[in-house]
Amino acid sequence: MRKKMHSLEKPVDFNTYKQIFMNAINEVLLNSPERSLDEAAFPAYSHPNKIINEIYWTRLKIVFQEIKSIGNISQSLDYGCGSGILLPFLAHHSEHVMGLDIDINPSREIQKIIAFPTNITIKDLNVEPLSTLPKNHFDLITALNVLEHIDRPQETVDTLIYALKPGGRIIVSLPKENFLYYIGRKIAGKEFTGDYHKSDYANIVEIFNKKGLIIDLAKGFPYSSIFKIFYLQKK
Repeated sequence: MRKKMHSLEKPVDFNTYKQIFMNAINEVLLNSPERSLDEAAFPAYSHPNKIINEIYWTRLKIVFQEIKSIGNISQSLDYGCGSGILLPFLAHHSEHVMGLDIDINPSREIQKIIAFPTNITIKDLNVEPLSTLPKNHFDLITALNVLEHIDRPQETVDTLIYALKPGGRIIVSLPKENFLYYIGRKIAGKEFTGDYHKSDYANIVEIFNKKGLIIDLAKGFPYSSIFKIFYLQKK
């Protein structure tokens, strides 16, 4: 068993958090089959191109800042948690954290290197589907660059909002399928084809617009041109 090299059991500053995860991701990639962790965004968060790397980490920083602004959080959920890159931060700002994904192996591999806080539970959606989530349970739900991969985004959004408490927030990040984003994907390399996207941000944003007022979080070039990052507060 690989010895844990780092700990995120206690809060650290953003740059330290970033470096710990980048080191762990690179370590896991060295010991994993090629392309096996693309959908968990491993290549994005450890990309050697400084511009690509900075764009992805700034996206996460924007989400971190919004979470910090919320205040007391009892129950939080990260839908499509992937490597678990958001989970320790959520655990430092929430009493209980649940991570959900159809593939929990990436987060397991990361936890061989990074010690996570103990108030995190990661569940396999193949065993416990989204439909099992309790009504009005979560104060905060995050869904970062995951909804574009879903076959039925309307059904998924309905279920996530069903599980959100009145007054709770859902924070969403989506890649914009525009010219600038395609250029970025081409520069980033073969791991960023986007061929596995089932929907696009415009369709998903339309679904959320019918649910209520969405508040944009990504502002300024290039972030607002590449990602749509927003939150919706449940009435």
